[in-house]
Amino acid sequence: MLKSVFETSLIITVLLVSSIVSHASLTGVGANSNELQHPQNSIPLYFTENNGQVDERVKYFSKTPDFTLWLSENGFVFDKNELSPFSRNKFNRDVSQLVFLNSRSDVTLMPSEKTNYKVNYYRGNMRDWKTGVSTYKAVLYSNI
Repeated sequence: MLKSVFETSLIITVLLVSSIVSHASLTGVGANSNELQHPQNSIPLYFTENNGQVDERVKYFSKTPDFTLWLSENGFVFDKNELSPFSRNKFNRDVSQLVFLNSRSDVTLMPSEKTNYKVNYYRGNMRDWKTGVSTYKAVLYSNI
């Protein structure tokens, strides 16, 4: 029972963080009303599967113009970038990490609700390119 409550709480926490990220990006929270909104702000929040395009510890990630949420077996990292109010060429970065202390060794991340969106990563040699990478509306942690 306790395990089920904890897993449900974790799912709600991840979905809540995702909603906050999505809402902040879509509504321009933190942006001056005089600034133009980034065109990506109309794209719904989704999680991208890591097929080698980022650090191997990351299993899934969600990227917006202002935030990145990195999901790993050990927890997740909320990474926020915003333009410095003092300089147009500098960014302020705020990184927060939630670590699952004393977690089991068989933690798994399961994608949920596959979207129609596919993403491509063209970096380096053609053989290293990642194309047609799947995206999902949610990622669920289990066996924590």
